[in-house]
Amino acid sequence: MAPRMVPSALSSPLRPLWQPLPLPVSLRLDRPSLDGRSFGREGHNRNSLAFAAILGGAASAQLRSTRRCTHTSRTSSAVLAKCIADSNADVLEGLKVTDSHFCHGWTIAQLQEGYRYCADDILCAHLAVRSAPGAKRMLDMGSGIGTIGLSWLAQQPRPFRQKACTMLEAQSVSVALCRRTLRTCQIEDSVDLRHGDLRETLTLESIGGNFDVVTANPPYFTREGGVHPSHSQRAHCRHELRGGVLEFCQAAATQLAPDGHFCIIHAAPRVPDVLRALETCGFCIRQRVNVFFRGNCKSVAFVCKLEAHEGTANAHAGASVAEEKIEVQDADGTWSPGYVDICRKMGL
Repeated sequence: MAPRMVPSALSSPLRPLWQPLPLPVSLRLDRPSLDGRSFGREGHNRNSLAFAAILGGAASAQLRSTRRCTHTSRTSSAVLAKCIADSNADVLEGLKVTDSHFCHGWTIAQLQEGYRYCADDILCAHLAVRSAPGAKRMLDMGSGIGTIGLSWLAQQPRPFRQKACTMLEAQSVSVALCRRTLRTCQIEDSVDLRHGDLRETLTLESIGGNFDVVTANPPYFTREGGVHPSHSQRAHCRHELRGGVLEFCQAAATQLAPDGHFCIIHAAPRVPDVLRALETCGFCIRQRVNVFFRGNCKSVAFVCKLEAHEGTANAHAGASVAEEKIEVQDADGTWSPGYVDICRKMGL
């Protein structure tokens, strides 16, 4: 996207943080749903049964059934591709999907009435890139439609490393949307998309750990807090229906490399909960970023490392924490120059 398009596209006022935000650039110009068969590659050179298990449900059962009557390995990739396409089609059937313009010429699949990515996603990816510029492997937990992971991947040198980015998401509809995006952008080989719950030990063990950077944008409301949206995808993105900030921090601690960075962003009123979770899980805060909308601090991001690898003296002797303020929206409702610059650097 041409940089000159960014300022004018960013001039619209922002909605409240916990509502779907208008996309920060010409991403707002949504196109009608595209025919997925016209894009991407169909096959994956992986163990087909293991990969089908990630898909779960009908796709896994269909693949097992098909393999019982298949006698040549040549058909496995074609069968797997069909299972993936059928599974995604079943999950998204009847839903209004838009393929919105994204960074560096990519598009991202979103539900018209579901969760749509927001400024906090972009800022979390921005901090991940900035805090670990040499990172080779990245994990985004609770990855949703893939915004943070894709934004991070887009900043990496070409050609992308195979499985440079791993995404873990529990909602089947979000996984299906993200898989559609990967196929459309032809980056399936660079992303290891997992359908699973970060609270499950076996799921985390299967991922492997030792990531240079881990990111998280957990739900901002407790299970009991606020009104649950009627839309299931939005409800799970907004409320802690599958674990909260503590579970995200616990999972991150098991997946981070010894010198890795953990970037997490959360609603400002929940900062005490985030601080308790980080301390409980042995994280040392290196940086705090206060995110402002119209003069009010709405979100706070933290860049952390594990205490065991920071050294006891640094972790417990009052080591200073760098603080930063990012204005996303000025008091008059316009996008701030600082946020516009971040979007430009991210290729939006």
